[in-house]
Amino acid sequence: MIPLSVPNLKGNELKYVTQALKEGWVSTGGDFIKKFEGHIGDYLKVEQSVAVQSGTAGLHLSLILSGVTSSNEVIVPTLTFIAAVNPVKYLGAEPVFMDCDDSLTIDVEKLESFCQENCYVTDDGLVNKKTKKIIKAIIVVHVFGNMANMVKIMEIADKYKLIVIEDATEALGTYYTKGKYKGSFAGTIGDFGVYSFNGNKIITTGGGGMLIAKDKSLADRAKYLSTQAKDDPLYYVHQDIGYNYRMTNLQAAMGVAQLEQLEHFIQTKKITMKCTRKK
Repeated sequence: MIPLSVPNLKGNELKYVTQALKEGWVSTGGDFIKKFEGHIGDYLKVEQSVAVQSGTAGLHLSLILSGVTSSNEVIVPTLTFIAAVNPVKYLGAEPVFMDCDDSLTIDVEKLESFCQENCYVTDDGLVNKKTKKIIKAIIVVHVFGNMANMVKIMEIADKYKLIVIEDATEALGTYYTKGKYKGSFAGTIGDFGVYSFNGNKIITTGGGGMLIAKDKSLADRAKYLSTQAKDDPLYYVHQDIGYNYRMTNLQAAMGVAQLEQLEHFIQTKKITMKCTRKK
């Protein structure tokens, strides 16, 4: 077996987790959650990040914030883990599977052809000719850290009124080195970006994820929904259906330590790839 990524816990993980334990903040409150969100935001050059329970939770919240309902469809790639598709079904919507190309990411030529030939645009959005349902969004998965063709995808999304959700769960640290999006990281180009810190990702918190949104008000709402949609923490008033989707302070403590080593992890992967190619 060739693992996707082997956890490396030789940094400040034990120190920070011990600090969280000593301070008594082990659940969904504590300084490390804010620190991890802030540090991720600084790294990705985005204004606000929302720590969540998992990458799947981040995708689910992104779809909710996109207004996806049971009357909609969402374009998803054929080559991906099921977690990129399940949240579509959580909302009763239907996934429309799109082929992938040699990059292992969504085939933009087939995507454009599908939108042109199998759909039509209305004031309400892109309509699937066959099902008569509105296609609300597209989930773009950057498989194994390979950046999808975001230049073309964003052009298609703008033309056909599609919300773009980037599943960057395997792509933290991937960025464009040239062109229109030079310097932009995977997950920061579309309307929403989602990262995962599962045990097999480049940095891990054991479990957990991060959601970012272009619209700050939507990021704020994601945080609100992820903490059970509490309107009044004293009297437990709830005006919306919320979710127990927040990351714990212990996980965030690990995340802060792991993020300190991210660039080292990336360099190690690059060296390993070079050595493999030589063999």
